[in-house]
Amino acid sequence: MKKVLKNKAYYLSLNYSMTIVKEDDEFVAYYKEYPKITGCGNNEIEAITDLKEAFSCLLDNLLASGETIIEPKPVEKKMRVNILLSEKLLKDISDRTNNRSLFLADAARYVINNNISLR
Repeated sequence: MKKVLKNKAYYLSLNYSMTIVKEDDEFVAYYKEYPKITGCGNNEIEAITDLKEAFSCLLDNLLASGETIIEPKPVEKKMRVNILLSEKLLKDISDRTNNRSLFLADAARYVINNNISLR
Protein backbone atom coordinates (compact mmCIF):
# COMPACT_ATOMS: atom_id res chain seq x y z
CA MET A 1 0.00 0.00 0.00
CA LYS A 2 1.33 3.45 -0.97
CA LYS A 3 2.01 5.78 1.96
CA VAL A 4 0.54 9.27 1.53
CA LEU A 5 2.86 12.19 2.30
CA LYS A 6 0.90 14.47 4.59
CA ASN A 7 2.25 17.86 3.62
CA LYS A 8 0.49 21.19 3.15
CA ALA A 9 -0.77 20.23 -0.31
CA TYR A 10 -2.28 17.05 1.13
CA TYR A 11 -4.23 18.93 3.82
CA LEU A 12 -5.36 21.63 1.37
CA SER A 13 -6.77 18.92 -0.90
CA LEU A 14 -9.06 17.47 1.81
CA ASN A 15 -12.80 18.21 1.84
CA TYR A 16 -13.28 20.13 5.07
CA SER A 17 -16.90 20.99 5.96
CA MET A 18 -17.35 24.71 5.31
CA THR A 19 -20.07 26.91 6.74
CA ILE A 20 -20.83 30.43 5.55
CA VAL A 21 -23.02 32.78 7.58
CA LYS A 22 -24.06 36.39 7.09
CA GLU A 23 -23.28 38.51 10.13
CA ASP A 24 -24.45 42.10 9.99
CA ASP A 25 -22.91 43.51 6.79
CA GLU A 26 -20.33 40.80 6.07
CA PHE A 27 -20.06 37.10 5.35
CA VAL A 28 -18.05 34.79 7.61
CA ALA A 29 -16.77 31.39 6.50
CA TYR A 30 -15.26 28.68 8.69
CA TYR A 31 -14.52 24.97 8.64
CA LYS A 32 -16.47 22.75 11.03
CA GLU A 33 -13.20 21.14 12.07
CA TYR A 34 -11.62 24.56 12.83
CA PRO A 35 -14.47 26.90 13.87
CA LYS A 36 -12.12 29.55 15.31
CA ILE A 37 -10.29 30.02 11.99
CA THR A 38 -12.53 32.31 9.95
CA GLY A 39 -12.57 34.20 6.70
CA CYS A 40 -14.56 37.39 6.22
CA GLY A 41 -15.71 39.27 3.16
CA ASN A 42 -18.35 41.45 1.55
CA ASN A 43 -19.70 38.36 -0.22
CA GLU A 44 -19.40 34.57 0.00
CA ILE A 45 -16.50 34.37 -2.47
CA GLU A 46 -14.41 36.89 -0.51
CA ALA A 47 -15.14 35.06 2.76
CA ILE A 48 -14.12 31.70 1.25
CA THR A 49 -10.93 33.18 -0.24
CA ASP A 50 -10.04 34.77 3.11
CA LEU A 51 -10.74 31.49 4.95
CA LYS A 52 -8.50 29.53 2.58
CA GLU A 53 -5.66 32.03 3.15
CA ALA A 54 -6.13 31.85 6.94
CA PHE A 55 -6.25 28.05 6.85
CA SER A 56 -3.10 27.94 4.73
CA CYS A 57 -1.28 30.05 7.36
CA LEU A 58 -2.60 27.79 10.12
CA LEU A 59 -1.28 24.73 8.28
CA ASP A 60 2.16 26.36 7.95
CA ASN A 61 2.26 26.92 11.72
CA LEU A 62 0.93 23.46 12.64
CA LEU A 63 3.31 21.68 10.27
CA ALA A 64 6.30 23.73 11.50
CA SER A 65 5.52 22.96 15.15
CA GLY A 66 4.66 19.30 14.52
CA GLU A 67 1.19 19.66 16.01
CA THR A 68 -1.68 17.36 15.08
CA ILE A 69 -3.77 18.53 12.15
CA ILE A 70 -7.44 17.58 12.22
CA GLU A 71 -8.65 15.82 9.09
CA PRO A 72 -12.29 15.78 8.02
CA LYS A 73 -14.16 12.58 8.67
CA PRO A 74 -15.06 10.68 5.51
CA VAL A 75 -18.69 10.94 4.53
CA GLU A 76 -20.42 7.59 4.72
CA LYS A 77 -22.72 6.73 1.86
CA LYS A 78 -26.23 6.08 3.13
CA MET A 79 -28.59 3.63 1.50
CA ARG A 80 -32.34 3.28 1.72
CA VAL A 81 -33.64 -0.08 2.96
CA ASN A 82 -37.10 -1.50 3.48
CA ILE A 83 -37.69 -3.35 6.75
CA LEU A 84 -40.71 -4.76 8.52
CA LEU A 85 -41.38 -3.72 12.12
CA SER A 86 -44.42 -4.27 14.26
CA GLU A 87 -46.72 -1.29 14.59
CA LYS A 88 -46.09 -1.14 18.35
CA LEU A 89 -42.30 -1.19 17.94
CA LEU A 90 -42.50 1.56 15.32
CA LYS A 91 -44.69 3.65 17.67
CA ASP A 92 -42.27 3.08 20.57
CA ILE A 93 -39.37 4.27 18.41
CA SER A 94 -41.36 7.28 17.18
CA ASP A 95 -42.21 8.20 20.79
CA ARG A 96 -38.49 8.45 21.56
CA THR A 97 -37.18 10.25 18.49
CA ASN A 98 -38.19 12.34 15.52
CA ASN A 99 -35.56 10.60 13.34
CA ARG A 100 -36.24 6.87 13.16
CA SER A 101 -33.44 6.22 10.66
CA LEU A 102 -30.85 7.77 12.97
CA PHE A 103 -32.32 5.88 15.95
CA LEU A 104 -32.08 2.53 14.15
CA ALA A 105 -28.57 3.29 12.84
CA ASP A 106 -27.41 4.24 16.36
CA ALA A 107 -28.98 1.08 17.80
CA ALA A 108 -27.27 -1.08 15.16
CA ARG A 109 -23.94 0.67 15.75
CA TYR A 110 -24.29 0.08 19.51
CA VAL A 111 -24.95 -3.64 19.02
CA ILE A 112 -22.01 -3.97 16.61
CA ASN A 113 -19.54 -1.89 18.68
CA ASN A 114 -20.39 -3.84 21.83
CA ASN A 115 -20.21 -7.25 20.12
CA ILE A 116 -23.74 -8.10 21.20
CA SER A 117 -24.99 -11.30 19.60
CA LEU A 118 -28.67 -11.34 18.70
CA ARG A 119 -28.84 -14.96 17.58
